Amino acid sequence: MIPQDIIHLVINHLSPDDLSRCSLVSPIFLAESQRRLFSTIQLSRDAHCQNLLSVLTRNPHIAAHIRHLTISDKFSVVRGKATHLALVLERITLLQSLSLHHVSWHHLCSQSRSAVLNLLRLQSLTSLSFCGLYDFPLDHLAGSSQLKSLSLWFADTPWMSDVTSMHGINQAECREKGQLEALSLGTHSYTSGRLVLGILSKPKSLLGISKLRTLLIETFSINVIDLAGEVMRMASPSLEAIEWRLGDWVWTGAFLLPNYPESLTHSNLQENLILARST
Repeated sequence: MIPQDIIHLVINHLSPDDLSRCSLVSPIFLAESQRRLFSTIQLSRDAHCQNLLSVLTRNPHIAAHIRHLTISDKFSVVRGKATHLALVLERITLLQSLSLHHVSWHHLCSQSRSAVLNLLRLQSLTSLSFCGLYDFPLDHLAGSSQLKSLSLWFADTPWMSDVTSMHGINQAECREKGQLEALSLGTHSYTSGRLVLGILSKPKSLLGISKLRTLLIETFSINVIDLAGEVMRMASPSLEAIEWRLGDWVWTGAFLLPNYPESLTHSNLQENLILARST
């Protein structure tokens, strides 16, 4: 019999097509193949939701294999039969990372909204990414004490306003306060980034930002760069790495990086500045 660790190693190097064939070899290979095949899921069509729901209904154990999930409204998965999406999300219990791409909160049915918010409270969920954030209730992040990584991209919209409530905190839950460790600020993330800082700075928030270890800035926006300076001042004692990934949009003389707080001069800080060539 082939040792389990060898099977695991082989499975991790196979393509999806090979995994499908490999699953037919034996029950052991079937279990490992399912683990790999369903670890990362992207839902961008209602048909995807229906197909996955059918699989999970016949094989409930597969839901535990789903660790990384991306929901995209690019193909109107949300605006279709949203109940399919909700029924899929309600079955996922061990998710580690969630990405919401161009999802409008008010286009979700109430069942889907509740399912998404329940995912945010999963103890296993440590990474959250927004790309194209439309009217999402950011105050719910205050209750996600287990989050370690947050990414904001194209997250400024005219529907967003100041958040004063703390709906994310369930008073019935007894959770210790957690700390965000990695923050990524991308293009058009000033408004949402400002709101997130305000929310996580509130005393009642179960998620803090003062012990941030890694800061990634992927835009040349002056507002976002200024916001990054504020983040540095809040988390300066713990920051270990700052990366300015400014890409092909930047003329290197068109902006000024913020002045680093004196507390950022500690020897363990690593800075990586990636700039485009001037043209």
